[in-house]
Amino acid sequence: MGKNEKTILFVTHNVAEATVLGTKIAIFSNRPSVIKKVINVEYKRPRLVEDQNLLPLQQEILSELRPEVKKNQ
Repeated sequence: MGKNEKTILFVTHNVAEATVLGTKIAIFSNRPSVIKKVINVEYKRPRLVEDQNLLPLQQEILSELRPEVKKNQ
């Protein structure tokens, strides 16, 4: 990292928000929580929630989360 670069950690349960704000998205497993997958967001900024180009990425994230949600049901 350069001298003026910053790292900010956002925690969210909102997939659209994650794709708009993040540069890397870490998907956690069910308990005990471990990082299941890290996805790099390769889209230029600024990003908008309404951006249809983000839909495939959001679908990928939801596909990773579904099995973890089913474990809790």
